[in-house]
Amino acid sequence: MAVNLNPGADATLVQAATNAAMANVPKDLSQMFQAQTENYRKTMESVGKSYGSAIETVGKVAGEAVKEAIHINEQLIRAGNTESEDTKEFFTNELLALKEEKKALRGMQVFSKERIAARLKMEKRRTDLFAMVDLHESKIDNNIDIVAMENFNPSVTGLNNLTIARSINMKGRPIEEGKQKGIYSRILRRDDGKVGWQTYDSNDRAISSINKDGSIVYAEGDNKASFIQDKDLSGLLKQKDDKAQAAVQAIDLRAAKNGANGRDMGNSKISITREYSDVITEKNIGQLLDRGVGDNISFNEALNTEFTSLSMEAYAGIEKVAGIHDTDGVEGITKADFDVTDKNAVNYALNLENHKTLRDAMDPNSKTFNYEATKKALASHNASLSIAKNQTSLEEYNAKQVNANTLATTKQRGATLTNQIKQEQLNKLQNPVNTVTPPTNRTESFQLFTGLDDDGQRKFANQKTSTNELVDLDNQLSELQSLNKSSFDDESYVSLFGEKVGYFPGKGFAPIKIREDGQLTREQLSNTKMPKGGYWKTPRDVFKHYSIPNFNQKDYDVMKNGKKYKKVDGGYIEIK
Repeated sequence: MAVNLNPGADATLVQAATNAAMANVPKDLSQMFQAQTENYRKTMESVGKSYGSAIETVGKVAGEAVKEAIHINEQLIRAGNTESEDTKEFFTNELLALKEEKKALRGMQVFSKERIAARLKMEKRRTDLFAMVDLHESKIDNNIDIVAMENFNPSVTGLNNLTIARSINMKGRPIEEGKQKGIYSRILRRDDGKVGWQTYDSNDRAISSINKDGSIVYAEGDNKASFIQDKDLSGLLKQKDDKAQAAVQAIDLRAAKNGANGRDMGNSKISITREYSDVITEKNIGQLLDRGVGDNISFNEALNTEFTSLSMEAYAGIEKVAGIHDTDGVEGITKADFDVTDKNAVNYALNLENHKTLRDAMDPNSKTFNYEATKKALASHNASLSIAKNQTSLEEYNAKQVNANTLATTKQRGATLTNQIKQEQLNKLQNPVNTVTPPTNRTESFQLFTGLDDDGQRKFANQKTSTNELVDLDNQLSELQSLNKSSFDDESYVSLFGEKVGYFPGKGFAPIKIREDGQLTREQLSNTKMPKGGYWKTPRDVFKHYSIPNFNQKDYDVMKNGKKYKKVDGGYIEIK
């Protein structure tokens, strides 16, 4: 009896997978992990099984699985069916069993309780069987497409789940290449009536699980045989979550960008940690543990290297892990409690145990995985990395400002001396007796308006500045206006003695504030000096609002005998 269990896979996915195969896209994914494994392999030798070897192994198996999945889809295009003979035989036998049950009904008395019960049992079995066939096809074909399109995370999935999914994708046929060659899964009905896939090695020994290094744990003693029902197949492969990774990178990028714009987020650790924590879920935590933030190594890499790679902030989560010994005599869990660099140290054995316990507690594929502790440690670790990046960018920004100020001061001094010489020459030519000297740089004292108090009264703060600084601030506001870009877009603003002013095209200048997360927000003011609409049109309006003296370039025009002269290259011209 021929049973067509798979009339064909989704044409779009199959074609995409075939195109990928034609382009030689399927590859040994272990190359992706080669560089990182070499960096910390030696360290992990003191811990036992190398995490580097484990991740390299799962990468290699994943590459083989991708090639197999694409090959299966190619076969589906040509033949429309890739079921093994054993699988076909199972479903054929199930149909024959139904036929025998139906035949047995004929020997029972019509309308008897026995016949009614038997008929109901048979109809349920038939309904369950055909539902099983539909589920069987859809679930396996879906996993095949996921693997073929490389839409899964190998290290998060883990070698055990990947091996089982790989063998089931073969639909009863053995794996054909690699270290796992010969492993296969067989569909069967257990004594309890449940139908599912049980996995075997090439010698037909039932498998319980696959270790991280690829070794097999057989079904013997307390180790039960692996058994996966079709309804559970979708949970084997851990698919990629690009949105979560993008959200993580956005938080990190914003911290660096804020530093590059002169915004110090050194005191924003709590808010950044909260942002990271909001992104992390039980579904995506495995992927986020395995992928770094920005250009940093991943949390897993830091966890499995020398512990100097793991930030101190991460230990807030580690303290929640049961079974960790405090070995260094210092209250609380510290890096020293995991130091395994010196095998002769008194605490080496306990530290080694700590390290192994922690690795299992923060491994989503481990039976002792502690989600809450891992989430807290990961969020704190990532936040500390972003703060460090912000501080590095801030240092670069400050260095640029120092250099710029030094250059500006030098240019200003040179320009002042040149202007003085030119002015003296002009005065001598025009009126040797009544010379006019342009305003010189001097100290200005004024009352800076800082807002309203609780009673609605205006508040002021004593402020000192120089004429040159006032001119520079005026120029900064004018430049900000000339750029005609929103401060929300490029995060640009001018600081007026601590009062921050941004620009918004089509509206004008407005006061802004910087939130804890580094974002700019427009400050709403309601005092009488604020124009209608909440915006100022000109830099002079901004100065007037804050009671800052208005000194700009026009103040350097020269007045003589009732006539005004403007500075130009080479001297002065009369302003009519």
